[in-house]
Amino acid sequence: MKKLLSIVTMLGALSGAASAAPYYAATPAGGDLTPNDIQPVYTLEAIYSIANKSADPDMWGVRGSLSLYSNGEDSFRHQFSLNLAAQWGEEDYSWYGDTYSTDFFMLPVTVGYDINIELADDVMFYVGGKAGYTWAQVEDALGDANGGGFTWAVGAGIKVQCSDSIYVKAGYEFGRTHFSEGDLDGTYGAHTISVGVGCTF
Repeated sequence: MKKLLSIVTMLGALSGAASAAPYYAATPAGGDLTPNDIQPVYTLEAIYSIANKSADPDMWGVRGSLSLYSNGEDSFRHQFSLNLAAQWGEEDYSWYGDTYSTDFFMLPVTVGYDINIELADDVMFYVGGKAGYTWAQVEDALGDANGGGFTWAVGAGIKVQCSDSIYVKAGYEFGRTHFSEGDLDGTYGAHTISVGVGCTF
């Protein structure tokens, strides 16, 4: 009987110690990103390009980007991006007294770099550039023409962090596409206004 009582007493003491032991959870949970990790961001922007030459068409469209930030909390954040845009435009031309409409489509694929500078809590100024290749198609009453060439752009803008995972941005870019392949030849320059939203997952 004494042996049984001592065993019960020992089990009670052990269970009490176990229930009183604190439990620590990993913060953040295993596998979650910390501010010191590379931060992946997906961005979707509406873009409008005003042609540098009056004879060239204005273009409008959307651009999607996958970006990687060097750090989620630094005052200076390096950002590398892969960008894909789709743009459409239309222009009317006269030829021997006849007016005909010409449709344009451009598909630029670029890689980019931005430096983001924190101006205040949740507000950043960014400046950077992009370079890549643009495919284009021109269609009018006389037929189709296709081509492509090297493209580049430089720009700047403002980003406002709305939450830990979402920001909105607005910016300006100046860029040129140098068509040298296919049926197209020449340079298309444009001033581009962009407005978009970015999300971290």
